[in-house]
Amino acid sequence: MTPPQDDEGAILAVRAAGGDAEAFDRLVTPQTTRLLLLLRRRGGRALGGDCDAEDLLQATLVRAWRLIPGLEWRGPHAFYGWLAAIAEGVVGDRVKYVAAGKRGPVRHLESLAPGPAGAADGSGTRPAPFEPADTATSISRSVARREDYARLARALGALEPEDREVVELHLLEAKTIREVAQEIGLSRSGAWERLDRAMGRLKSLLTA
Repeated sequence: MTPPQDDEGAILAVRAAGGDAEAFDRLVTPQTTRLLLLLRRRGGRALGGDCDAEDLLQATLVRAWRLIPGLEWRGPHAFYGWLAAIAEGVVGDRVKYVAAGKRGPVRHLESLAPGPAGAADGSGTRPAPFEPADTATSISRSVARREDYARLARALGALEPEDREVVELHLLEAKTIREVAQEIGLSRSGAWERLDRAMGRLKSLLTA
């Protein structure tokens, strides 16, 4: 299916699915700061001192690169949710690896890829890992990502605990308003009001 000409994300997704590493890089780069925060949050809880969020991020991107031929593009939010679910699987693999005494290589199981936004059957996957084509650009992006991460982490840390919880559930874990409401024990409208207030506060902290 040909993507709409005005939907850049859909166009990049089609190109990435066809093996275009530059398109994949452009598609995932806007999502990496949130992914890194998610991996530090989830990985820190599950792995403690064994958590290396940057390494987990790279493993997540490698798995996404292999699985993107089965992705059904449904917009940036759904794409981030797809990446977040892959990240959860990567953390799970690392937990099993650590629990097994770190014997042998870490296995990243493509079968753990999520279903709602992409295929999980492994069809169309590619064996070659994703590697940035330009090392200098990759390094500069890594530095920028760390700076963005530090800025967002500080802003999240400045929120009231109840506001931080709802933002992290929605922004990092890609939960819907309905799921957030169930998680925190509020009505859907109550969860939306809290999220709207918290996101406003977060934006003001990020632009201060």
